[in-house]
Amino acid sequence: MRPFKDPHPVGIDGMAKRRAVLVMACCILGWLVLEARFFQIQIVESRMLSRLAVAHWRKIEVVEARRGTVVDRHGLPLACSVALSTHTKRCAPPGGRLYRRVFPMGPLVGRVLGFVNYKGMGLEGVERRFDALLRGRDGMVVLPRVGNGGVSPYEPVIVEERPTPGEDLRLTLDAIYQGLAQMEARHLVVQSSAKWAGVLLMKPSTGEILAAAVVPPFDPSRPDPGSSSANQLWSYQFEPGSSFKLVVMTAALQHQVVSAQTTTDCENGVWHSDGRNWHDTHPMGKVPYYEAIAQSSNIAAAKLSQQVGADRFFNTAWALGFGQSAGVDLPAETDGFLIRPSRSVSLSAMSMGHEVMVTAVQLLNAYCCVANRGELVQPFLVRRLDDCREASPVVVRQALSPKTARIATELLRGVVDHGTGKQAKHPLLDVAGKTGTAQKAAPGGGGYLPGAYVSTFVGFFPADNPVAAMLIIVDEPQEIYYAGQLCAPAFRRMTDHLLVASGGSLYPELAAMLSTAPRVETTVARAERPHGAPKA
Repeated sequence: MRPFKDPHPVGIDGMAKRRAVLVMACCILGWLVLEARFFQIQIVESRMLSRLAVAHWRKIEVVEARRGTVVDRHGLPLACSVALSTHTKRCAPPGGRLYRRVFPMGPLVGRVLGFVNYKGMGLEGVERRFDALLRGRDGMVVLPRVGNGGVSPYEPVIVEERPTPGEDLRLTLDAIYQGLAQMEARHLVVQSSAKWAGVLLMKPSTGEILAAAVVPPFDPSRPDPGSSSANQLWSYQFEPGSSFKLVVMTAALQHQVVSAQTTTDCENGVWHSDGRNWHDTHPMGKVPYYEAIAQSSNIAAAKLSQQVGADRFFNTAWALGFGQSAGVDLPAETDGFLIRPSRSVSLSAMSMGHEVMVTAVQLLNAYCCVANRGELVQPFLVRRLDDCREASPVVVRQALSPKTARIATELLRGVVDHGTGKQAKHPLLDVAGKTGTAQKAAPGGGGYLPGAYVSTFVGFFPADNPVAAMLIIVDEPQEIYYAGQLCAPAFRRMTDHLLVASGGSLYPELAAMLSTAPRVETTVARAERPHGAPKA
């Protein structure tokens, strides 16, 4: 038998080589896999794994920065942050809160300050507008862990970044006047069963807001879910009524359309024009314009607007700050509503404060412009920051000539001396001002709400050298709703309060005026009055 022969003989050396190649390929493949894993760990996932390692062996905590304090112009705290006790910290929500925001004066300034949420973030008002300054910068610490995951009591804490406290804010508000204004607003709501009432006090020469009180108030310490701290004095817009007659009056004086002594026919209280009947509450015949303004004649205002014209009327209203933000610079401030009248009937209606929407701060600032010799200044609430940067008055524009402002002041003195605002008259100071009683416009522009009114009185004193300007507003008063009977007496009461509030910021100036200045006669445009013109 012949022996078997393999048709493909392989030697021992050949098999060894094949095995060696296979082993080498496996080694190389294993090495490549290992290198890929190293690359993944050291390069791709290094940051994540480092964080996991740090999280396992170290505990990183954020250290809350103390929120800045808000004070009034005298340094009285309005909002501040206090450290939580050990027990309170254990009960605090996640996030490591160290401080609690407190409001020492409670609801007194809630509609100015706004409030903060559980995370310490400012919501609404000053707290929101200046949140970036007040909040500061949180710090960070690293706490070493032990094997069971707890914090080691033996190893030192590593401070990565120290917390930076927030800046403090000093407001222009005077807490003394704010309290008096809040008391008067509450009295008005109770007296008239109104929806709400407000008192706004400003320094006309600088634009500083000294008081901005609204009732019902808002408590920032215990905000109701879904409630808002928005202040109606700059967030609520309304038709101003007769207080807007300032626009047609100053436009006519600025462009020399008429003088204070020019005679106008008030048509005995009823005038038909442009397909409508215009009415006066106090019927009169032919009288000088200073008397028509004192008695708040709608007919005189409508006739005067036709002489002024739509362009000059609109430009004057815009120059006085209507139809634009007053510049209080808070989140809820509205612009109001002002358009150029395209029809004669609209011009007449706007001259008496209809078909136009304003805010309380816009309206008061326009009267401050008259008090400030025609210069329109920007209202503001923040007086100084923590780094001692003092806010200075900002003159927006010369809206009226000094002569126009002087004559307008005399006409407004006549309103208080013997006109619709005579209940605002004060025996020690000359007051210049204007009443406004307007029906509330229905939502959507569908006419007016029956029996719903907004009553205002806005003025300043002393008329010759104004130190304070003030606005009283009552929304939907019941029974007594005429501003001359409701808001003018409130203005007089507030004037009394300001005169006797010895701790208030205006007291030194008012006291000096009362002690040195003689009683000034109330006249009608003395510089413009011809011989024989009657005294207002």
